[in-house]
Amino acid sequence: MATAQGGPNSAHKGLPEAPIFDGGKAKELRTWIIQLRNKLAAQPHRYPDDQACLRYVVNRLSGATLCLIRGYVSENTGRIRLESLNALLDLLLQAFDDPDRTRTANREIRKLKQNSCTFAAYFAKFGRIMGDLNWNEEAQREQLYKGLADEIKDALVTSHPRSDSLGHLIQICWELDNRIRAGAAEWVQPGRTQRLPRSAPSSASTPTLAPANLTGTNSGHYGVAPMDLSATQRLLRKIVSDKNTRPGANDCIAELLVTSSANAPNALPLATDIWL
Repeated sequence: MATAQGGPNSAHKGLPEAPIFDGGKAKELRTWIIQLRNKLAAQPHRYPDDQACLRYVVNRLSGATLCLIRGYVSENTGRIRLESLNALLDLLLQAFDDPDRTRTANREIRKLKQNSCTFAAYFAKFGRIMGDLNWNEEAQREQLYKGLADEIKDALVTSHPRSDSLGHLIQICWELDNRIRAGAAEWVQPGRTQRLPRSAPSSASTPTLAPANLTGTNSGHYGVAPMDLSATQRLLRKIVSDKNTRPGANDCIAELLVTSSANAPNALPLATDIWL
């Protein structure tokens, strides 16, 4: 009996089973075949010959795919009348693979955009589609750049020279994406004070109190506004000029002087000079 340390299965003890494939999604067939081969190759002692491999594969089929292979399986012995694993997989590819895989991949790769997803997720989709295309490195690099998020494109233009290496571009994009997302995360931390534009203060976060002076001010001050001395002067001059012709002018002047001294003490001497 093999021990946990030295057994042939110890290195791949946690390798999961290949998923069940029912033929519903043709684009997943080739990925499923990769997972299947890895599982069989990792445990050769459990699947030592073609029949053992074929039986395992049949047990990972369902629906339409199982119906296709059912005619090759003996109901009496369970033996599968196929020469090898490759023969079974060829049957599945003929029946369920995309018959125009290259053209489909061309359409998908040209529509692929990063948008708001991470660069890692974008590159994973990019690599899957490129697996069905025979593009050279230059074409892959140009297409990868076209689908990038605008933030990464802007950062590449301002801080990194153009790279002729696909691998170098991938590494730079990965680092930029992580840096951009880390910076954005800092601004949404609980309790962090949000900065507001100076040119457009928010009325919701900075309430404007009623001005304490008589005429108000357009100085742009938010909160209790200082008294507009020039406006007080103009009002006093108007009342003084009419005091002999307007009934009650003296009362208006007296009230204005009291208000001036309460709201802006510096205005009282100025108002008194005008009155006298």
